[in-house]
Order: sequence, then C-alpha cells, then structure tokens
Amino acid sequence: MPMVSIGMPVYNGAKYLRRSLDSLLGQSFNDLEIIISDNGSNDETWEILEEYARIDRRIILFQQSSNIGAENNFAFVLQKAGGQYFMWAACDDWWATEYIEHLTEGLNSHPEHGVAMSSLHRIREDGTLVDKVIYGGNDALSGLDYRGVFQRMTKIYPSPPVHLFIYGLFRTELLKNLLRQPFQKSIASDRIFMCEAALTTHFYSEPNVLHIRTVRNLSVAERYAEEQVGLVWKDNLRTVKYLIALVSRLVVSRNIPLTRKLVEIPLPWLRLVWRQRKVLASSLFR
Repeated sequence: MPMVSIGMPVYNGAKYLRRSLDSLLGQSFNDLEIIISDNGSNDETWEILEEYARIDRRIILFQQSSNIGAENNFAFVLQKAGGQYFMWAACDDWWATEYIEHLTEGLNSHPEHGVAMSSLHRIREDGTLVDKVIYGGNDALSGLDYRGVFQRMTKIYPSPPVHLFIYGLFRTELLKNLLRQPFQKSIASDRIFMCEAALTTHFYSEPNVLHIRTVRNLSVAERYAEEQVGLVWKDNLRTVKYLIALVSRLVVSRNIPLTRKLVEIPLPWLRLVWRQRKVLASSLFR
C-alpha cells in the first residue's frame, strides 16, 4: 500500500478538477494514491476523471449511482484508504509541490501528533484573496496542549481558524476512529468533528503557505440546498442544535479519555453558550 491516501469526494467539479488533480499528481512525495468518489455529477466530472485515470494508475475511481450526500461521500473515500496517512482533498483547491512531503516529515518527526496542516491562503472563485491563514509564530499549534487547541476551536471567530485542519494530513487509523461516530446533523459539523480531534490528539502546524483554498460564491445552504448539510442551515434552531450536537459528540466520544472530558469540556462550552446567548434567545423565543 502507498504511504499516503488522498480522498477526493467530488460533485460537479469539472470547472476546477484539472487544476486540482495536476497539483496532487505533481507532488514531490509520490508514494500516494488518490481515491475519488464522484457523487452523481451531471457535468463533465466523470469524463475528466476517466481521462486522468488512464494517464496515472495512482488514481482510483468510484462512481456513485446517485447522490449519497456530501458527508457520506467524505466518509466513503476514507473507508477505501489503505495508506498510513490520509488527507481529504477538495476538487477546487491547490497544493504546493512540497505540501505532502513537508506534512509527512512533520508527522514522522512528531509521533505524538495525529494531524498536520500548513498555512494557507483562501481565495474567491475569481482568484482574489479573501485572507491569509498563518499557523506560525504565536498562532502556531504544534506546541499547544489539548486545552489550548480546543479553546481556540470553540471561539466563535478564531483567528486563525483551526477547523481548517480537517483538510490536513491525518494518521489514517486515528481518523477512522474519529469517524466511527458519523458527522453530526448540524451546522458546522466539520468544526464539531475537529473539536473531538482537538481533545484526542495534538496538532502539528507548518508555518509556510503550501495550500490555496477556494471559497465558493454560494453559501453552504445554497450549494447543498437538497442535502442534509444544506437543510440544517435553514433551521431556525440551528444554533441551539449546534451547541447540543457539539457537547453530545464530545461526551460520548470513545477517543477522548474520561478525565479529559471532565476537565476540558465544560468551561469552553459554557463560554461558547454565553457568547451566543443573544442568538440562542432569539432562536428559542421565535
């Protein structure tokens, strides 16, 4: 098996797919496989995927007969992974040539860390810069304990945003253990998922900018209008349900030791509730 498995869940990604695949196939670290699951696309996605699979045998294709939902498609590509390390790759993103090489070196040299991520830039679809997310200096995560990362994760507007580590390089066994409990049916399910990760393992941050992430013009609710991930954003009680989903996932987690749950969860969660008190009151009384 290759050392690194890359999972790309894709739906109607023809516009950016070639750029993304060229970026992954051109990595300096080439002991990898790219597992791609087409989630019932109705554009040219599948034709592009077949073209690339004929050129490079590291690409492994799956075509869903119907749309199984974005989060289920994320889980599907992870289930097919056999490498020691795994990363999710969005079909509209870009990675520097040395991205995987640097992150594997980081995890190899820090066996106590379970996920690694580089600094990144976020851009709009027209190429204009949204922001620079730098995990360096005082914002580096490599030296933080469980409490430090979790407290940053539970801020309403953390700077830099820590949940983007979900697109970093994980130890595959760790990630599969985390996903034994499926993504929550809630807004910001990726943040909830990464809160569990923050109390389970240590985060390794690479200060160099090695990743470009595309921010779509459509909101999540618009982009996934007919899927669970989009429908939850239309719920008037979405913030209430988010806070309940967050604490429930952490409490029932089999990955977080009991003592850590008792010590680390209550105060940051209550702070988050307090900061959202106006939104919660508006939602409940509506």
